[in-house]
Amino acid sequence: MNSKHIAASAAGTIKLQRIDIAIIHGTILTMDASRRLIDDGIILISNGLLIAVEQFNPALLTAAKPAEIIDASGKIIIPGLINTHTHIGMSLFRTLGDDMPQRLQKFIFPLEKHFVTPELVYQASRHCLTEMISGGTTTIADMYYFQAMTARAVDESGIRGVLAQALSSAPVPDAQTFTDGAARLTELSAE
Repeated sequence: MNSKHIAASAAGTIKLQRIDIAIIHGTILTMDASRRLIDDGIILISNGLLIAVEQFNPALLTAAKPAEIIDASGKIIIPGLINTHTHIGMSLFRTLGDDMPQRLQKFIFPLEKHFVTPELVYQASRHCLTEMISGGTTTIADMYYFQAMTARAVDESGIRGVLAQALSSAPVPDAQTFTDGAARLTELSAE
């Protein structure tokens, strides 16, 4: 953690902050109430939180003395993306049987029945999270089997996740009955 500090004025209030990262000279697409587009901006980050998002000011950068400076010249800086419908534990099955009618029932479900294990879900989740984080995703909403393994991968990656256990009246890889699935859900919520 950087021990340097900055006294920054925000709406007339002086705040003392450690600045870990300054991102400078990028075009910032904000999601504030007025949807500002800041050309040649500066973002100051302290302990994982945005401290300032504004027009680049050399005096502010000098005062900030950040531990790291990222020059984003020629780039657009956007808020993190949120993927609200994922099944990352099945990413290894991506594109398989895409050209088949009734793909899920005739191709994917039989594959899942025979090959989905906790380890496969964990490794597939790690694979998919690497792709999503590389593309700017910061939050996911996911549902699949063996969600404890997905939760482990999400926790290790640092991404935010809203995770749900799959429930089915038919036998699935981690539960033979709906009641078994509901019990698994209860176990997960206790963890």
